[in-house]
Amino acid sequence: MPTRDPKPLRRSPGHQRREQAISVVLQLAAADSPDRITTARISEAMGLSTGALFRHFPDKDALWEAVLLRATSRLDAAFALCESGGDSPLLVLQEIFNAHLNFIIEHPGAPRLLFSELQRPDDTAAKRVVREFLGRHADRIRSHLDDGRTSGEIRPDLDSQAAATLFIGCIQGLVMQSLFNGDPGHLSRTAPGIFALFRHSITEQP
Repeated sequence: MPTRDPKPLRRSPGHQRREQAISVVLQLAAADSPDRITTARISEAMGLSTGALFRHFPDKDALWEAVLLRATSRLDAAFALCESGGDSPLLVLQEIFNAHLNFIIEHPGAPRLLFSELQRPDDTAAKRVVREFLGRHADRIRSHLDDGRTSGEIRPDLDSQAAATLFIGCIQGLVMQSLFNGDPGHLSRTAPGIFALFRHSITEQP
């Protein structure tokens, strides 16, 4: 007897509302400072009352945490895809670099929220999400750098930890300059030259 295909999973209305709230926050943050995004603005954009929004998130901090969890999980998935092709460590690093910047170009609200959250003096749940992501990301980059040293693509005397910090710092610097200039195209224009300098620094002997 032929088996029936399983029915596609249906998301609950509550899940859909939570996803909608996350998308609205990212859209608002792309055009405005995160500290000016109130729950009233979010609920209005969703066509809900503020009370209805709080049925899905207990407070604004919980919503910010959910937004950054979505952003970092999507970045992790994009990086995993870069690693799945069996390419050389150097090529994987370049693909991760480009994937990170492409995500930011597509979701300019994400870095605004991230930088805003990191400026808060208290240790929020959202800040912990970012800290854990950066830790995973640094480990990922160090692993590919070490693989490159083993394969001979990368200079054997390289300090992988310092190089991973530089890799992440290059992206953060590009994003900050883009935000300061108000020019999203700055990333795509400048990124190739920045990565070329990084590549030179990890492959050429001093």
